[in-house]
Amino acid sequence: RCGAGVALTTVNVDAGELEINSGCTTLTVRGGEVWQRSGNVTTLKVEGNAVWRYAGTGTITTLSIGEGATVDLREVPALQAGMTITTIQIYGRCTILGLKKATVTNPINFNFVAPEACTIEFGPHVTLATANL
Repeated sequence: RCGAGVALTTVNVDAGELEINSGCTTLTVRGGEVWQRSGNVTTLKVEGNAVWRYAGTGTITTLSIGEGATVDLREVPALQAGMTITTIQIYGRCTILGLKKATVTNPINFNFVAPEACTIEFGPHVTLATANL
């Protein structure tokens, strides 16, 4: 468990469970489950059968999601609270829950995977883009 106000730069999670109550520069989740309750993330990678859950109102600058990964935003406060994801890059079949609670700035990019291969709970005002199909 990582408390509030801790300055994290690079965090790598390969297995187990981790609770983060602050932001970090780079977070890579290759396995296990991470609960992030607050803070911004500059670069977030969720890969393999990993799960990343978010319950804050911060900004994720770049979110990359790989094959089999799950991103769960269902605990984010209401859309008006200000959770923002600037760029989403999808690289395989994945699951995104509660995306309707976030503002997505740029089109979601599907790289080497068709949008219908993923399970995504969309909200209003989302733009999709296909790249490298």
